[in-house]
Amino acid sequence: MTDEGDRLLNVIGAALVVALVVVIVVGVVIAVNVPANRVEPPDAEWSIRQINETHVRIAHDSGESVAGSALVVTVDGYSRHPAWDDRVTTGDGVAVEASRGQVVRLYWDGGRTDRFQIASRQSAETGTATA
Repeated sequence: MTDEGDRLLNVIGAALVVALVVVIVVGVVIAVNVPANRVEPPDAEWSIRQINETHVRIAHDSGESVAGSALVVTVDGYSRHPAWDDRVTTGDGVAVEASRGQVVRLYWDGGRTDRFQIASRQSAETGTATA
């Protein structure tokens, strides 16, 4: 009987060792495939100001220039497509249709799944943010 018990313990021990090796290999594969070069949004300041009853102005107030194609504007969750320049620099801005009280957000899209909110206006007040 002890011979059968020893064999059973050896099989269980071997199975645990194999399971541990599989877990370590899976962990290493996951760690290697995690993107280490996650991009950060440009360091810039933005403002969103109501310019009349139906429009706001989104302006680049200071900081790094930004590719216009990387900027995404939403009004109450719906995308707007303002005509940004190729490079948006200090002093550049666009008018976007948005009534008072609508939530306006500006995002920087770094590609893949990297999307950061860089400015927001949630009321008739001016909203500014630093990215």
